[in-house]
Amino acid sequence: MLPGAEPKDLEALIDLAEMLNIPIWIVITRWSRSQPFGFYEQMMSGVRYFDLRCGWMHKWMQWVAFHGEAGQAISTLMLDVKEFLDEHPQEIVLIEASHLDGSPTELQKQWLVNNFTEIFGDYLLPVQSTYPTYGQMVTSGQRVFLSLDDSIVSNYNNIWPGTAFENTYADSAQLREMMQYNNMQVALFNANLTNSNSLFKISWTLTPQTATVISTVEPHSPHTLLVTYMYMMFLVITLNRYIHKYVKLNNNNNKKELAAVANAEMWTWASQQFGRNLRIGNIFLYDDYPTASIVEIINALYN
Repeated sequence: MLPGAEPKDLEALIDLAEMLNIPIWIVITRWSRSQPFGFYEQMMSGVRYFDLRCGWMHKWMQWVAFHGEAGQAISTLMLDVKEFLDEHPQEIVLIEASHLDGSPTELQKQWLVNNFTEIFGDYLLPVQSTYPTYGQMVTSGQRVFLSLDDSIVSNYNNIWPGTAFENTYADSAQLREMMQYNNMQVALFNANLTNSNSLFKISWTLTPQTATVISTVEPHSPHTLLVTYMYMMFLVITLNRYIHKYVKLNNNNNKKELAAVANAEMWTWASQQFGRNLRIGNIFLYDDYPTASIVEIINALYN
């Protein structure tokens, strides 16, 4: 099992901000940041998998990490990864590149692939009929397992298709719902009912919902569509003036706070699975890694 880090794609929040006439940065930044540091720092802390959402920025004419708002350049992030690999020859990394937002042309997609191939070079693991072991990747020197969810990968023998990973996530902001969903996914994985041709991911993440975001700027919670509509119209008029005050009213709803709720229960849940001799997937995905119990999980797996 490899520990992984996940960014958040919160494009629905952009629509919400525009609907309420709120500056987008006020809503998006608060809800899209799922990890506090860069890729190099995350790898130094044990992360070995990245869920990389890619977006083409026409204004900047470059590929960036796209999480509802534009993040760092993809090339900068990949250079961070390469720096870590250069310094640590016994380490590997898995990168799942996907989404390709921004309606890129085929030529622009080619630029993205060139970013990967030029930076990683011989580090890229060729596509094979079976998945290599950690040790085999280290011995071969091909220590970057990179997949790209686009048909352009058919032109390359060192970039895996998006089907290399089987994704699961509860898509809920509720801890109990997320835990119940992951219990079901663990059961399927251990019963060999998942795709044997893919690496299986368990996502220990709480996903902000548009309704959850609205609750962070409401002084009360309306219960009918009429009241909701009337209140949103009130927000359109007043929110620009009072947004900084109202955003502070909710104690448990931004992305980092949702991660804290999930991570507080991570080890309890994982230890219960281990106590039943259950595996928790090939990749275990989580937000805000400094608060995650990943060290305890790894120790339980390998000690």
